[in-house]
Amino acid sequence: MINDCLLPKIVYDSKLFSNNQRYVVVVPGGLKDISTSPFFYKGGRIGRFGKNKTSHLLIDRYMDYVNILGRVDNYNRNNPNHLCNVFMNCYPDPLHVYMIILDFDGDGDLSSVYREVSHCYDIVMDKGFNAVIVMSGSKGFHLYIQIPCTNFSGHLDDKAFFIEYWKQLINYNSNGYKFLDENHFRNGLGGNIRLIGSEHPKANGGRTRIFKGCFCDVDCFDSDALEYHDYLLEQCEIASNRAYDMKQRKIKQAAAKNLKLSSKHGFNPEEINLRVLFKSLYPGNWYRDFERYSMFRCPFHGEEHASLMVFHDFFICKSCGEQGYLNKLVSMNVLSWKELEDMYS
Repeated sequence: MINDCLLPKIVYDSKLFSNNQRYVVVVPGGLKDISTSPFFYKGGRIGRFGKNKTSHLLIDRYMDYVNILGRVDNYNRNNPNHLCNVFMNCYPDPLHVYMIILDFDGDGDLSSVYREVSHCYDIVMDKGFNAVIVMSGSKGFHLYIQIPCTNFSGHLDDKAFFIEYWKQLINYNSNGYKFLDENHFRNGLGGNIRLIGSEHPKANGGRTRIFKGCFCDVDCFDSDALEYHDYLLEQCEIASNRAYDMKQRKIKQAAAKNLKLSSKHGFNPEEINLRVLFKSLYPGNWYRDFERYSMFRCPFHGEEHASLMVFHDFFICKSCGEQGYLNKLVSMNVLSWKELEDMYS
């Protein structure tokens, strides 16, 4: 069993900010003393988003970090019935990634989760990388893995490149991790993690804190670790190219199918703009238009925040993972080919 009384007193570490690393902290809009503070405007407040006007704060100083935690604690003490979560973006700058963060969760079986994350910790440390186990404050652990500064952007398939890196780093295929959160495969370089040092509102005062290990300077890697890192990058490039080729094959298959359907139904599915179609099907779910895609609240699983990205001919939900082309909507009985024929022929 994990004895909370034996946890180390330290909850955060100033070396999180070694080499001028920067973090984007997501602060609930209810914390007006934080989200509207001139102190944090100066630090680089990014914006306010969503129904509750969540603030995204860019911080690059240790004292800003401590200040946020202190203000949140003060708010929670004064509002015990409306405790607030504070998160940080896992990868705010994909061009310069110094740390990979993995989330291990279990339903009440904290000891089993710890055995798994501890095994993963040993694998990473044996390869010359530094790792830190952080207790999430509730049902699991976070594993912070410090890596040489890496650019995970600009590859043929950035998501596949990134996933291949951490899978090989922790020997994923040979270990079959039971408690590793599946969102890692869907989110890629997206997603948030609970801020180290913050209180978990559903854990009776449980605090996210360092459980094992400590952060080190980012230039602490020896020659063997750097050589292995270069090997990983080569493998990631192969995985990225493979994923890209697979996507291209699917696109060609979809195009061939659309051509066949166009001769059968009297319209060309490629000419149907899914962004326009989704707005007509789900007018209340539309959130915002961007240059290449539109954001919707996903109608396939129900949500408050917009996670569904709809492109001209493809859609994908970053939350539930639902994705596909026009024919997927037909297979899901959202609408029929006959209805599409009436609309577009």
